[in-house]
Amino acid sequence: MKTKARIPLLSLTPNQRGALWLLGTSAVFTLMNAVIKYLGPAIPTSQVVLFRSAFGLVALLPFILSDPRGALAISRPGLHLFRAVLGLIAMSANFWTVAVLPLATATSLFFTKPLFMPILAVFLLKERFRWRRGLATAGGFLGVLVMLDPDSGTGPWPIAIGLAGAACVALIMVVIKKLTATERPLAVLVWFSVLSSIGIAPLAAWVWVTPSLDQLLLLMSLGGLGSWGQYMMIRAYRVGEAQAITPVDYTQLLFAGVLGMVLFGELPGLRMLLGIAIIVGATLYITLCEEKPLPPPTVSGDLL
Repeated sequence: MKTKARIPLLSLTPNQRGALWLLGTSAVFTLMNAVIKYLGPAIPTSQVVLFRSAFGLVALLPFILSDPRGALAISRPGLHLFRAVLGLIAMSANFWTVAVLPLATATSLFFTKPLFMPILAVFLLKERFRWRRGLATAGGFLGVLVMLDPDSGTGPWPIAIGLAGAACVALIMVVIKKLTATERPLAVLVWFSVLSSIGIAPLAAWVWVTPSLDQLLLLMSLGGLGSWGQYMMIRAYRVGEAQAITPVDYTQLLFAGVLGMVLFGELPGLRMLLGIAIIVGATLYITLCEEKPLPPPTVSGDLL
């Protein structure tokens, strides 16, 4: 008696499918950062942010047209505006960091956002301070200090700005949690794209550099890459358990290291590798191993 052939993807467990979706997310976001880095020397950061926001909105058009009322209806405009301001600061800081630092270093700074969550939880959510989280947070920031290489020539400012961007992302996660209690996720994404595009447009116009055709196509691709990565992240956490699949997100560091070497000739030094290892260990502990783990990463305009 013949048995039907099993389709490999359908035979995977939910956590395995979630891990694959998150692996795709890591690859797409790393590719987006590589595009940003490639454009960085020639195109101002504000202009890159404008294209990311505006074409991110274009990528959302099919969803908006299918449900215009749900996409535009909001009840907390002030909180949406605050989220958009934070998002603009985060994108500007992170995109600039990608442009000036090695790709793997900039990516590792993005992963410091869980280090800020225990601090925000104490001051904004009034949660009890837990000494183990505190020690892990201190250890993670020690990893950042280890990455500071006095011989690299970059100085401390790019690291500081990257950390500021990560802190804004952590705060955005708190704001998104409050927003999605009353607003539809699609409306949160749409209004972020609209408000951030309007907010960054004057600065982008002030420093405008007319892109070549190749640069224009790359700038337009940012919206699609960000939205596609965002979609895959949603799918990942919808089908898989956060604690089981979150470690896969750290493959971004591997992808960033490979693309940095292949595309930009960046070779990671011992200090950077040690610092990254400390940051990964600290953030994994905070995210997965604490007795009351933090919520899974929240999609917030992809943050990037």
